[in-house]
This record gives sequence, C-alpha cells and structure tokens, in this order.
Amino acid sequence: MSKRYCLKFFVILSLIFACGNVNADPWSSIVSDSRAAHWSTAGVSGGIPSDSWTQSGSTIAAGASASTINSAIQSAQANHYVQLGAGTFNLSSGLVMKSGVELRGMGADQTILKFNGVTGCNGLYAAVCFAGGDGSDYYANSKMTPGGSNAANWTGGYAKGATQITLSSIGRDGISVGDYIYLDQAEDTSTNSGFFSCESTSAKCSDEGGYGDPGRTISGIARQQVQIVKVTNINGSQYTISPGLYASNYSSSKSPGAWWPSSSISNAGLVDLSLDATNSGGMANVAMYNANNVWVKGTRQIRSCQCSRSIVQMWQVARATIQNNYIYGTSGHSINYGVESYIASDLLVINNIFQHVVAPMMLHTNSGSVYAYNFTTNNTYDDGGSPKYHWQIQSMLGHSAGVMYNLFEGNVANGVGADAVHGNSVMNTVFRNYLHGRDVDRIDNTNPIMLEAWNRYWNVIGNVLGTPGYHSSYAAYSSKSIFLLGAGRGSIPNDSVVGTTMMRWGNYDTVNGAVR
Repeated sequence: MSKRYCLKFFVILSLIFACGNVNADPWSSIVSDSRAAHWSTAGVSGGIPSDSWTQSGSTIAAGASASTINSAIQSAQANHYVQLGAGTFNLSSGLVMKSGVELRGMGADQTILKFNGVTGCNGLYAAVCFAGGDGSDYYANSKMTPGGSNAANWTGGYAKGATQITLSSIGRDGISVGDYIYLDQAEDTSTNSGFFSCESTSAKCSDEGGYGDPGRTISGIARQQVQIVKVTNINGSQYTISPGLYASNYSSSKSPGAWWPSSSISNAGLVDLSLDATNSGGMANVAMYNANNVWVKGTRQIRSCQCSRSIVQMWQVARATIQNNYIYGTSGHSINYGVESYIASDLLVINNIFQHVVAPMMLHTNSGSVYAYNFTTNNTYDDGGSPKYHWQIQSMLGHSAGVMYNLFEGNVANGVGADAVHGNSVMNTVFRNYLHGRDVDRIDNTNPIMLEAWNRYWNVIGNVLGTPGYHSSYAAYSSKSIFLLGAGRGSIPNDSVVGTTMMRWGNYDTVNGAVR
C-alpha cells in the first residue's frame, strides 16, 4: 500500500507501528511472495475521489424525509455529492445510493440520521443501501451456473500472479472491459497434509458446514474459494485481469469457472455523518451488494440493539474502503458484527474505532483485503453462560472457507483468529499489530492468535502479543496461551500442521518477555 494512517489518539510501541508514507511492502523481505499478496490494490481504485466533486442542488435541511433525500440522490449527476445540513433527520425508511454519487453530512457530530425503517436492499434490509442487480442476481441463481447467461468456463491461466486467463462458453450476457468477474473452483473434498480449501462436514473440513453458503454450489460441491477481478482487456478468449491471481492452488481438475452480476453499483460513498439504526428493524446500518469502488468514511455508526446482523455488511464487493469511522455496537448476542464480508476482494478497512461489538471484523470468503490501523475495545459476547460476558471472540476472525491472502496490519485489538466452524482460512498475514489477547473481564478464548484446525500457512510477523500477568503460556490449548494453534472442534480433530506451516518471526510476547 502507498499510504498508511494511524489512530491519532493512540501512540504505542514505535517498534511495531510505522505510519506515514511507505513506498515498499515492509514485510516483503521477510515473507515469500508464495505466501502473500501485494496489497497495493486494496480499497477504492486510485483512492476516494469525491474531494474534487461538485455539490448537486441545495443543501438539504434537517428534518427532511427519506423520500426527499432519495430523490436528491437519484437526480444527481455523476461525480456529484448530495449535501445534508446539520441537525437531526428522523427517517421512516432507508436510503438508496446511486453510482457516481456521494451522500455527505456536515460532520459525524453535526448531521444525525436516525432510522425507524429500512430499504429492502435486495434482501439485506439496511438503513443505507449500495446495491446493483436485483435480489436474484447472486451466486445461487441458475444464470450464474454453467449454461447460464452470466457464467463461463475458466480453461487456462491458473498460475499465482497470472493476469491473463482463458474463458470459454461465455454466457449470452457476455463480459465487457471494465466488468468485475468472480473466479472460483470446486472445493477440495478431503483434508490433507498441505494447502486445501474446504467447508464440507462429510470431509470433516468444518464443524457446521458453509454458513450462508457464500459462493456457488455446482453438482453438490461448494465453491467458496472466490477472487473478484476487473477485466481490463479482451482478445478473443483471452481476458486480461487486475489484480493477478492470489492463490497458487487453481487447477483444471477442480472445474474453475467465472460468473458475474448483470449490473453493479460503483463510485459511490457515504461520508461525514452519524447513522443510528438501532430502531430500524433491519439487518444492517449499511449494506453493499454487487458493488465495487464504494466507500464509507468519517461516519459514526450506532446499532445498540438485540438485532442482527452487521453494522456494515458486504455481499459480492470489490475494492471498498471503510475508513475513519466510529462503530458502536450490539447487544452482545452472536451474529452481531461490525464490518462483515461475504464474497469480497481487495477491501480496505482502515483507521476505524470499534467499541462494544461482538466481532468487529468478520470475514467470509474474502481475498486480498487489508485490515489496518483499527482500534477495538470491549468485544462483548453473551453466550448465556456465567459470568454473562465471559467468552471473547477475536477482533478479526476468519469464519468460512475462502478467507485467504488477507493482511492484518497495525491494529490495536484483542486478537486475530480463524475457526473451524464453517471452513478453513489459509495464507493470511498478521503484521506488526498490538494484540493484547483479552478484553476486560473475559476469561475464555482469550488468545492473541487463535487458529483452529485446518487454518494453515499463516504469517505472524513483528507483533506485540499478550497481557502481562494474565497470559501464562506461549503455545498451548489454553485460554491463557499466546498462541492457540490447531485445536479441533466437534468432529474436527486437532491439527498439528497449523503450527508447522505457520511462519513466526520477530514477535514480542508477554510470557517470554522478549522477541522470539
């Protein structure tokens, strides 16, 4: 990445954090290219563009209705913003964004949006909706499967880093330069001693199977390894893509394929306002669906209710930027998340504050994304036990198969984890974070690094790990261990390969009191 940002109020351990401009990937002299991605494409392509945009119409005064705001958004021309004035807007329904338009407030402490209703958002039911296509325009639809109008066979160009691929049997809706397409392949159908991607319960890859089944299922086999790429040139059956392929395990034996939505929303954003969806009755404050190059910046997001699902939810999203936001949360019940992704690539989640959120950054089927310089505190989870909030979920968690080649850098948080509930996460990098391992009064699952069975080939480089006086072991099956590696779950056995395939270098931990 070309730029780094720091939490302005937080200064900790300059050995770990290096803020400002970075002209090279500082991890690249330590971690092999085979185990990483070059994350320069994360976030909105070229950066958020709206500083140079023009205001559309007059400033909308506080007290205006949702229909007034929606009308202004839909009538705005490309590369314009709709300006909301200072004050409170009590909205009985949700807002619908449009490509090329930004909705802008006077500041998160001045423009306050309170929602008592939502928009359908193609089934995601959100206070603010960024959506392309329609409710059926997703991976489970027949038009996304072989022979459908929005699908193709991927017949060549499988090497890691490849920027040119061969597609055949193109669906009748076709692919154009500038389109974003979804590349996938059939999951592995058994565990092995090396690199695999799998969510199957019959193969004992996961304890509960795919959650929400992100990704296509063809002939009964899931396809949760997905990378979203942009088509930059077409020459016959040869398609040039950006970025290149992240994974090294694509193979003709797994029937690789491509699929794409009929339309998407792009170049749109939400900035400088406060959004309270506590009483909205929806699933999310902000939902993104079939979206690329979209952003949420400088907002205050509130969702303090016993409600699901996420504060910012992303389905089929590429190159989104979630930056400089304060996100405050939920009742403490499971499935109340902060920023959650379902089939995503090249996201940039940077410089946000998460407070009182069950799992601030939840990843399903996500590749090439960057989670950097975020601060989390009081990740509260009520599982019905005693004491009420004894269980802790790591602030950044891989929760499904297909979470791979992501970067977690410079975060101040309780921990990074990947479980075996819905599939495995592989080839992710945890680089120069401060992971203290324990929110206040939590006593279970309090590990700075928690990787359950099958979550292999992780890189853990240059971090500060643990809480002095609490963590008592370096690597063990214990909540007081710095590393918990390879633990089984339900029918899943323990997996020693998690530890032997991990790269650990230059980390300081509070048990040893030294850099190992």
